[in-house]
Amino acid sequence: MTPFALLPGRKGKGFAEVNPDLMEAAWQALFYPGAVVVVGASPDLTKPGGIVVDNLRRGGFGGPIYPVNPKYREIDGLTCFPDVSSVPGAADLAVIAVPAARVIPALEECAGKGVRAAVVFSSGFGEVDEAGEELQEELRRAAARLGLLVCGPNGMGVVNRHHRLQAAFAYGYEFPATDGLWDPGIALISQSGGVGCTVLTACTESGMDVAFYVSSGNEAATDFADYLAYFARHPEVRIVAGYMEGVRDGAKLAAALDLAREAGKPVVVLKTGRYEASARAARSHTGALAGSAAVYAGFFRQKGVIQVQDMAEMAAVLAILAAGRRPEGKRVAILASSGGHAVLVADRCAEAGLEVVPLAPQTRERLRPHLPSFAATGNPVDFTGLDLLRPGLLRDAATVVASDPGVDALVLSHWLSETVDSPGQLKALEQATDKPVLLVGTIPGRSPGPAVPQLLRHGVVFVADAGTAARALVAVAQHRGKLRRAGAVRVAPPESATAVPPGLRSLPPGTLLGEREAKELLGSYGIPVVPERAAATPEEAVRAAAELGYPVAVKVDAPGLSHKTEIGGVRLNLADAGAVREAFAAVTAAGEKAGAVVRGVLVSKMLTGGVEVLVGVTRDPVFGPVLSFGLGGIWVEILRDVALRTLPVSEEDLWEMVREVKGYPLLTGARGRPRGDLEALVHVMLKVARLAQDWPALKELDVNPLFVLPEGRGVCAVDALVVL
Repeated sequence: MTPFALLPGRKGKGFAEVNPDLMEAAWQALFYPGAVVVVGASPDLTKPGGIVVDNLRRGGFGGPIYPVNPKYREIDGLTCFPDVSSVPGAADLAVIAVPAARVIPALEECAGKGVRAAVVFSSGFGEVDEAGEELQEELRRAAARLGLLVCGPNGMGVVNRHHRLQAAFAYGYEFPATDGLWDPGIALISQSGGVGCTVLTACTESGMDVAFYVSSGNEAATDFADYLAYFARHPEVRIVAGYMEGVRDGAKLAAALDLAREAGKPVVVLKTGRYEASARAARSHTGALAGSAAVYAGFFRQKGVIQVQDMAEMAAVLAILAAGRRPEGKRVAILASSGGHAVLVADRCAEAGLEVVPLAPQTRERLRPHLPSFAATGNPVDFTGLDLLRPGLLRDAATVVASDPGVDALVLSHWLSETVDSPGQLKALEQATDKPVLLVGTIPGRSPGPAVPQLLRHGVVFVADAGTAARALVAVAQHRGKLRRAGAVRVAPPESATAVPPGLRSLPPGTLLGEREAKELLGSYGIPVVPERAAATPEEAVRAAAELGYPVAVKVDAPGLSHKTEIGGVRLNLADAGAVREAFAAVTAAGEKAGAVVRGVLVSKMLTGGVEVLVGVTRDPVFGPVLSFGLGGIWVEILRDVALRTLPVSEEDLWEMVREVKGYPLLTGARGRPRGDLEALVHVMLKVARLAQDWPALKELDVNPLFVLPEGRGVCAVDALVVL
């Protein structure tokens, strides 16, 4: 296995600086150590150094455990050593549970003993204050200098069930027993130890064991992306789950996700945290809309990550993936013990975006012999409670419905009953269909308990809440669709682009280009711009309007104004010379009142028959340039109907963006409108992406509105804003 650290990210920090020859041994030491030394071990089971020794022993770790603490001679029946150098044997992994000031000396001592990896529980680093941040940076440099793979600090450690390793601690929490659970090869990475433990418990209740667990803590030297890439290459891992609050290096995370996708391993992420301060300070529509949470969501869709909203949904998605049955689409059939439950489940499915489709006539005919004449055989199917009385009814009806070619998945609302051997009937469905089968709802207060992992082994997923089940099924269906569309290569715009005009390259940071210069920039990349003329006097404006042909628009020409409409700097649909003169006076006065240096006006041809959209770029501190697309004009910030993707992009990414916005039907001919020229739109989006990658000084770009004209007529930029 080649470790991920061979692929350093944009910022090039962390374990990527270590000699590559040491890396593979270090990863092996972290997850498959032969021996573990615990620096700061304690007999006190309320302290991390005491809890971890207990966890290592209770977990059944087979190698030597060496407690180190000069205060004790023995801990939990193990000889305790005064320092690491006194340990008689070699150790691969060190667990550090000492005060922050003593961590780096402890790591140096461990490296001298041949230790390759370390888990640092200690707090008091970057999570505290500036002094802690400085100490954390020292820790990062020490890890690189010593050739140590360091997990943490301020983390809860690592678990590898396959190696019976529980080099972790948690206050008041015992890692779940694995007896009776199914191991589908899940690895969990959590930036919060507490949340990680909750996810472990949720998975256990869903019948699954989590084979590998990492609490990454402050991620001084190794981060979320490092662990993800390791698991992407690990043959025993089939699914990767993660709790994420944020990352420092988007390019590195992108590379790790690409590894997971190439390995065919789905990645499920629960992302929290909204950091919108940078968006509030943005001057463009794009910058205001591309907040941290929105950028992450777009990035996850782009990379095929399944993003979930809470821990229950994460466990449900993991269970569906573990069962190995992926829905071909979002069409579901519901079979319920009662009509009321059928309606409730149908509502939750519809709310989540599933299609409760009518069953085929032949399917309904095949169902009739199994049900009383008054039972509903449409969708949902109402058992009228007979599934709790008649042995085999649940199995037989579900088998019939599963054979319907218009159904992608089954959702069963059924109270497990030993009288009719419900578990046996459900297990029999494994041979009857390869479609996903979800079981929701039990008698209130009663859980299927031991039946859950058994059912999961046979492809039946139990989820207590119907809404959670529906959202999870949608998420997996969308992921399946993404995989089917995967494979598009990253491409350049269809026409060769010229360089950014030299006069613009020399401008200082913070410059807000005038509309005239912004359109010059677009034109240099082959992006069509509305015909217009600059005019310094009312007479020049009238002549320009006559040359262009009425009706025209008149806008104040003043560099430094970002939203001209809001200050009264725009007049539209001007039909004669008098209207143009009046507009000239009004918009220039508005610009002067706003404190701008007014050069005159821009007179442009009015466009008709198109749909106004926005194409823009903002520069995210984590992911770099981010492309945005949505409905344009004055409504973009009100509707906030925008799709985001990080650069570079593929053409398939852009088509996904166009289809993703709620206003998409306006571009495809809704209510008798002509279909827009979507090919031309995507080509312009590619050119904007190229521009952003060519010019690192670009901070924000708005092409708004960009008119999408009827098919065959192309697109045309009416206004543009550029911030350096």
